[in-house]
Amino acid sequence: MSTYIEIKKESWRTRFAPYSRLLLRWGWFLLLLMAVVTIASSVIPDSASSTGYQAQLQVQVELLGSSGINNAKDATKFFLDTFSNPDTLNLALPKLAKMQQFPGLTLTSLESLVTISDVKDTNLFNLIGVSDSPQDASIVAKTVFQAFLDRIHNDRAKVVNGLVAALNLDLTQVTSDEANSAATLQSLQATGKSSTPAYSFIAALHNQQKHRADHINALLLHLQQQGFGPNDILKLVSNTPVITTVPGTGPTQSQRIALSPLIGLIMGLGGIVLASRFSNNVPLRGKRREDVLPRITAVFPKLPKLKEDRLRVLERTSSECLPLLRRLRYQSGEFEKPLHVITVTSPKRREGKSTLASSLAFASAKSGMRTILVDANVARPVLHAWFHIPNGSGTIDVTNALAAGIPGPLPLVGTSIAELGVLPIGLKKQKKASGGFEEDLRSDGLRPFIDLLSSQADLIVIDGPSLLTNVGAANLVMLSDIVLLTVDAQKSKSSQILEAEDMLSKLKVSFSIVLNRTMLKTVE
Repeated sequence: MSTYIEIKKESWRTRFAPYSRLLLRWGWFLLLLMAVVTIASSVIPDSASSTGYQAQLQVQVELLGSSGINNAKDATKFFLDTFSNPDTLNLALPKLAKMQQFPGLTLTSLESLVTISDVKDTNLFNLIGVSDSPQDASIVAKTVFQAFLDRIHNDRAKVVNGLVAALNLDLTQVTSDEANSAATLQSLQATGKSSTPAYSFIAALHNQQKHRADHINALLLHLQQQGFGPNDILKLVSNTPVITTVPGTGPTQSQRIALSPLIGLIMGLGGIVLASRFSNNVPLRGKRREDVLPRITAVFPKLPKLKEDRLRVLERTSSECLPLLRRLRYQSGEFEKPLHVITVTSPKRREGKSTLASSLAFASAKSGMRTILVDANVARPVLHAWFHIPNGSGTIDVTNALAAGIPGPLPLVGTSIAELGVLPIGLKKQKKASGGFEEDLRSDGLRPFIDLLSSQADLIVIDGPSLLTNVGAANLVMLSDIVLLTVDAQKSKSSQILEAEDMLSKLKVSFSIVLNRTMLKTVE
C-alpha cells in the first residue's frame, strides 16, 4: 500500500498555493469573460414589456339554485376540468382567429391568454382573459365562456354523465366514511364511552358525512329528473367583465450590467472546471487521478532548484527523503526482494529527478549505508557540477570499457560524507553521437557495470535518463531493483505519464511514483 510523505508542515500560504496557481493561470480568462458579458449586456437593447390587461368573468354553477347548494365543490371541479380541456378552447379558437386583433392565433397561444381558477368553498369560479387592451381582453373572456356554453348545449348528455360520474365517485367515498364512523360510534356505545369527547367528535363527523351524502343524492336526483338548457347550469354573476391592469416590466439593463461580472465569473469557473477535466494536465484528485497516478509513494511540495549552495540544500533535503528510503527498504523486505539498485527517472526532462536522486543518496549515506550516486543522465549530466568534482572519467567510460572486455577500477569521487561516492558521466559525453543512449552507454556493458557497482556499495542510486527522450533507457531500468518515476505536478502531461507507466509495466519493472511540486492534501 502506498504511503504519502509530506516534507514540511503546511502554512496558510502553501495550503492556498494550488488556488493561487489556478488564478494566475486562468485569471486572464475570467477577466476576459467578465468583460465580454458586461459589454454584451450594455450593448444588447433593453426589452421592457408593455402594460397588459385582464378581463375577469365570475361564473356561478347553478344546479339547485344558489340557496340549495351548501358545498358545490363537486360540480365546480367538474366545470373547471372541462374549461381546461383543449376541446373547449378549440371551439373558441376559430372565432377569435377571424378577428383582426388576433392574427395567427394558435391553441398554444390561446391557452396562455386564458386562466381559470375556483373560489374556495363556493360554487363560483373565475374566467380570466388577457390581452394588450381592455376591449381585447373582454373579447377573449366572453368568447371562451360562450364556447363553453355551446359545448354544454351541443353535448348535453356527456356533460350530465360527467357530473353524475364525479358525484357518484364522491358518494362512494362519503358512504364508506359514514359507515366507518357509524361502526366506531357503536363500538364506543358498547363499551360505555358514549359520554367521552371522542364520541362527541365522531358523532359530529358522522352527521357531516350523512348530510353530505344526502346532498350528493339530491344533486344526482336533480340531474336525473330535470332537463336543462345552456343557461340552467352556468350563470354569470355579472355580464360586464372586471378589467384590471397588469403593469409591464421596466427597463432591466442596469440590473443586467450590475450582474454581468458575477455571471461572467460563474461561466468562467464552469469553463475552467471543464477545461481541467478534459485537459492533459496531471489530475490530482478524483477517479482520473487514480487512473493516471496509481502508485504514488511520496509527495513533495517542491524539490529545490539548487540555485545557490547546492550541497547544503541537498543535504537538508536528504533528511526529508529518509521516510521515502525507509519505505522502499520496508517494501523490499516485505516482498523478499533485494534493494541494491534504485534508478530515478521521469517521463520528460526537468521534472526534479536529479535532485531527488542526489537527496536520496545523501539520505542513504547519512544512515550508514555505503552509497554510490551514479550520473547516467546522458542528455543533461549535472552531478559533477553540483558536487564540484572533475569529470575526467565516469559512467560512459566504464560501461564502454566493460563492453569491450577491458575491466578497470571505478573512478569514484569522494564527498564530504564518508559513505557517499559519486560517479560522474565522463568526458566521452562530449563526443555527441547521432544515435543517443545506446551509443553513449553500451547496453552490453551495463550488466557488468551494475555488478561492479554492487560489489563496492550497499546501495546504488542512479540519476537515469528520461524514459521518453532516450531510446535506450529501458536497458538501465531493467537492471534496477526499483524505479522511482518523478512527476512534476505542474508541468507533466497525463499522456506522457501514462506512456511512461505503460513502458515500465511492459518491461515488468517494479516502480513507484514520486509527485513533485504539490501538497499532500491535494492528492488525498
